[in-house]
Amino acid sequence: MSPANLDRQRHYYEHFREQLNGIDANRLTAEDQADWNILQDQVSLALLDLNELHSPLNTHSLCGDARNALFSPYVLEYAPLAARLRNIVARLQKVPLFLDQARSNLTSAPGIWTSGNGRERGQHRPGGQDHPGRRAARLRDAYNLAALSALDAMRSSRTTSRTASPAATITPGA
Repeated sequence: MSPANLDRQRHYYEHFREQLNGIDANRLTAEDQADWNILQDQVSLALLDLNELHSPLNTHSLCGDARNALFSPYVLEYAPLAARLRNIVARLQKVPLFLDQARSNLTSAPGIWTSGNGRERGQHRPGGQDHPGRRAARLRDAYNLAALSALDAMRSSRTTSRTASPAATITPGA
């Protein structure tokens, strides 16, 4: 990430922290105080990463982000199951774009990131016994189409990462 982008992110989080500090947390409800604390912690973590740690992104963390985006609506009961399944399908449809963007930021990759394991070699199949796509017949066609597209994008991403140089990193926002 360019120094200008890092400065822009740093400024964003510092400004957000100032806004949070302008809120009297003692006047908030218990739930809002919990949210306020979470926001404070996340801003502190982001600034620590930007100012001290400088953590590079890697393909495994990106796949984890995609996996969590798909799994969370299934297990977190924030809406009726049918609505959560529609969210999963909508998110699944975005996986190819997400991986394309990640691939465009991939400048090289360490061997450990590209060696793959059983799941990455196609031994993992979507639509398992208790998979959300099996629970809602009305969404099955949309789910299957989105899943196939996402799997194709993942396979393409895996192929691209294996051809990257051994010292690869992902440059966010590049």
